[in-house]
Amino acid sequence: AGNLFKGLKQLIYQNYCRLCNVELSEDDRYFCSDCWQNLGGCIVDSHCTRCGRELSAFAKLANGCPACFEQNFHFDSIFCTGVYREPLRSLIIKFKLADKTNLLKPIAHLAKGTIERTNFPEQIDFVVPVPLHWRRRFKRGFNQSALIAKNLGLPDAKFNTDLVRIRYTKEQGLLSAS
Repeated sequence: AGNLFKGLKQLIYQNYCRLCNVELSEDDRYFCSDCWQNLGGCIVDSHCTRCGRELSAFAKLANGCPACFEQNFHFDSIFCTGVYREPLRSLIIKFKLADKTNLLKPIAHLAKGTIERTNFPEQIDFVVPVPLHWRRRFKRGFNQSALIAKNLGLPDAKFNTDLVRIRYTKEQGLLSAS
């Protein structure tokens, strides 16, 4: 009966890697082992809690890192989950622009893991998603940062959407690095 149920489950619910579409083994969750390994290369182990830059533990200063220690920020700290390169880049673009909301759980899982590795999860008062202009939200159908923020599972943090984007700007992907 167990094998029959397992076979029916695989027939009805095909579990594929959400990046490369390879069929997943029973041990894998969200991604195949190759994609997990490649994603691991994008995940940041050590970053500046003031500006978010990836850096070695030896480059951290009491007031940030060499790139930002003289800058003034209007927030206490920041966390960085990963470097925007493949395959993390594809994961984010698929989620945002290809209406792949089935990627929400793995993205929120990665972000929550980063928060848990920092020293400030209990200090988070508000989770404020980056707002989308109403026209872009209408076109896309959802605000990806709001979905991620809601799924971080921070029980003491208040979800706040008071920020509103009033200017319709070019898409970030169309801008130069500067």
